[in-house]
This record gives sequence, structure tokens and C-alpha cells, in this order.
Amino acid sequence: MVVWTLTGIDVHEITPLVIINPFLALVRSPLTSGPITSLALAALHSIVVNILPVYLAPVQLDVKPSTPLQIALAHLTSALSQCRFPSSSPQQDELVLLRLLRVIDSILLPLPMPNSSNYGSMLDQMADESVCELLEVGLGMLARARLGEGLRTAAQSCVQGIVRSCFARLKTLTKDDVDRLLASGKKSGNSTEPTVNLEPSKPATDEKEDKEKVMDQEKVQDQVEPSKTADGGKKSLDSQISVVDEEQAPPSFTPHGLPTILELLRVLIALLNPSDQAHTDSMRLCALAILNTALEVGGVTLGKWPELREGLRDEGCRYLFQVSQVAIVYKVVC
Repeated sequence: MVVWTLTGIDVHEITPLVIINPFLALVRSPLTSGPITSLALAALHSIVVNILPVYLAPVQLDVKPSTPLQIALAHLTSALSQCRFPSSSPQQDELVLLRLLRVIDSILLPLPMPNSSNYGSMLDQMADESVCELLEVGLGMLARARLGEGLRTAAQSCVQGIVRSCFARLKTLTKDDVDRLLASGKKSGNSTEPTVNLEPSKPATDEKEDKEKVMDQEKVQDQVEPSKTADGGKKSLDSQISVVDEEQAPPSFTPHGLPTILELLRVLIALLNPSDQAHTDSMRLCALAILNTALEVGGVTLGKWPELREGLRDEGCRYLFQVSQVAIVYKVVC
């Protein structure tokens, strides 16, 4: 087998975070133009589909040190949730957002594991916080009424795909598994509750302060960085690998599960509240469609969890009855 090398380093020894870091920097930067951000997202899609599956491994329901793939995916979801770029035109902006949704769709794809006949997805390698960041991106697009119908439909389909994966995992979880994961997470200091922010994210920024801060940071980095020599590329890559290796040990990883589902149901039920004027009827229709997907996949399994059952039975049913009454009034008035 031919092993490609770069400046004397075996490519297979490079951690995933080193591979995706340059593209994540472009996605995060508010100074990156829309077309460049689109190209960076296209590159990330290709990496997720073609390169990251090499690092796939089965996930156990236990709190363990994060693998290099899990660290890289945590940075990836963080960058996607912070994606900002200067607005050029509505069509160009929606193209970038479609590329972003395509990256999220690639995370949900079933991919073959190396040296195994089993399949897995990148979503299985994510913690509750990372999954909630993906849900926040999709729901944020749905909350923006100015976006086109096609983009909103794609965002809804993307969120429904995440919901299917999360509620399918619920069928394999037991009460003992959840209690053990929560207890282990508290011991390791990884007990932060995931949250989904309903505020629509703005892909474009016109704030001068943000640009000035980024430009100041770049100037400082240019002053600190040594001049590039013939061995500069190799030293830079070695330093990046060493930095990633140092970051592998501290963080612990807890696979996503019940906390994500609880937060998702809380958000969907809150969107159904007809008294909340902050959300439009189209947003409530999207929430109903997503909630319907959750109920279809979860099925009778939802009744085994008191936390889920109480939320659906109390506020969920009350808002559903209120929404149905408002719809009837609308029909009578019209």
C-alpha cells in the first residue's frame, strides 16, 4: 500500500483537527467573504465524507477521554454554529447556508467503519452540547422569515434527520445507562446542561468593532509568528500536532442521549405556545412537523421516561389544544 507523506510526516499520523482547522478558521472569521466561506464548507463536506470515516470507532455508553475524532467534531459543530460572513446578496447568502446544511447532512450519513462491516455516523461521536449546536443552527434558520422557502425546507429536513437519530438512540438507552452517564459526567466535571438558543443566527455582520478586533488579532499573530523558512511548513505542522495531542487528554466525552432529547422537546413545546408572539405560524408548523417526527420515531419508548412523558402531557397537550382552537377561529373568520 502506498502511504502518502507530507514534509516527511505520515498523513495517517495527522489528527483530524489538524486537517480541518484551516477550514474552520475560514468559517468562523466574520471577515471571510461568502464565496470563500462556501468553498470552505464544501471542503469540510468532502473531509467529513471521505477522510474522517478512517477515524470512526464504536462508541460505548460510558464517560471516557475524547478521541481525536470527537475533539475534531466538537470544534466542527462549534464553527458551524458561529458561521458568519459579510452579506453580498440574498441568493449568495442562501447558497452559503445550503452548503452549511449539507455539512450537517454529511454528519448524519451512515458511514462504514474501518476494518469492520458495521456502519456508524459522525453524530454518534458527538456529545449533547455538540448535537444541540447543530439543532440550534437548523432551528435558527427556520426562525428567519426572510429566508427562501427552499432553504427553510432544507433546514427543517436537516433538523428532522437529527431528531430521528436522537430518538432512535432513545430506544437503546436504559434508566441505569442514563444515571451512570450523569453520575460519571459530574465526577469528571462534564455536567453542563445543553441548551438550544432560539435566536436566529445572523450570517452577515456589519459591526465595525468585530472587524477591528479580528484585524488586531491577525496583526498580533503576524508579529508573533517567526519568518517562514524551508522547514517552516514541517515545523508548523509538527507544532499543530503537538498542540492537538496536548488537548486530547483533558476533555472527557459523554455520548449524547437524554439531555439532548429533553432540551429539544422543551424548545419544540415552547414554539407551539400560541400566546408567544415572538414566533410566527410558519415556525409553529415547522415545530409541529419536527415534533411529529420525534413522536413517530420515539413511539411507546417515550412513555417509559417520566421526564419526557410529563412535558408532553402537560404543556405539550395544552399548547396543541390551544393551537387547534386558534386554527378553527382563523377558518371561521376567513
